[in-house]
Amino acid sequence: YNYLENIKVDVKNYIDENIDFSNYDNMKSFTESLYDELFDSDKVTGGGSNSYTYDRETAEGYLKGNLDLLSKAGETIDILCAGEILIDCIGQQTNATLAETTSYARFLGGSPTNVAINAAKLGLRSALVASCGADGLGDFMIESLQKANVITTQLSQKKDTSTSIILVSKSTGTPDFIPYRTADFLIEQDQIPTAFLQQAKIFHTTCFGLSKNPAQTTIIESAQRAAQLGVKTSIDINFSERIWPNREEAKRIIA
Repeated sequence: YNYLENIKVDVKNYIDENIDFSNYDNMKSFTESLYDELFDSDKVTGGGSNSYTYDRETAEGYLKGNLDLLSKAGETIDILCAGEILIDCIGQQTNATLAETTSYARFLGGSPTNVAINAAKLGLRSALVASCGADGLGDFMIESLQKANVITTQLSQKKDTSTSIILVSKSTGTPDFIPYRTADFLIEQDQIPTAFLQQAKIFHTTCFGLSKNPAQTTIIESAQRAAQLGVKTSIDINFSERIWPNREEAKRIIA
């Protein structure tokens, strides 16, 4: 059983249930109490239908990786982006078809990913909620986002699937592309807790992200909560029938 996934659930649930995100002064005592609860022994065991054990070092490693979020809780997130994170493999032969392309260059892509990165470059606090594979490409994504100062605490790496990639032709006109979608649409509702969402000024998403479940359900539900919290919502209408073949469904969901 994957003990690391369980520590993630424990930490997120504890944060949602116990932290007052409106009071920055609570952060030190909250962090200390969280450490006391999770790490009061070298081994922590959980029961239920799936028993698991995780060691102190692994648990501490996960928590320390999220201390940026904890230490800045209560601060405003200027834009919270939710949707696709992809590897764009762009052909290096100009105006060649995909059949004619012989080499590709790797780029970090996905509309909400680009928005989050460019917002950070402008000096805004941006966060990305997305899903990628627990593989080399996923590691490249997270490292690139962190270098750009994008908050990545809600980006999930899936061990049972690979990072999504798109092959794109290099063209002076409209490029052709072939999507290989695997992890990008596996965005779960626990990735967008209310306590995190209420820090945002803007909740931003895309047609691409809404095109497939479970991401579709997660994003719609989160957008509804955002509106109730007074958070502004926005969407990039990056519709493509190759990504979302059912045009009528797309119209209904976006509306």
